[in-house]
Amino acid sequence: MKMVRIKLHEVIPGTTTLSSRELGAVIRSKIENALQFVDTVVLDFEGIELITQSFGDEILGVLVRRLGFPVIKEKVKVANANPLIKQVLKFGI
Repeated sequence: MKMVRIKLHEVIPGTTTLSSRELGAVIRSKIENALQFVDTVVLDFEGIELITQSFGDEILGVLVRRLGFPVIKEKVKVANANPLIKQVLKFGI
């Protein structure tokens, strides 16, 4: 099984808060591109303390609407997310 890990603090350096649809679109694009070549994408939230609802919706909510919940549940995993980030992501889905 092929996997890629997207470390958000490396893609968007210098912040512990991810807060816009524009930043979310950057990450979503990386997820969509990776899903063409690998079985699993891991979103690594190490070093990130907070995300907004708009960011969460853009990275996962949009993908769920495009590809369906079962596909996202199977192929996109979350690592190193604090409880608040997990809650925002669940709301976005």
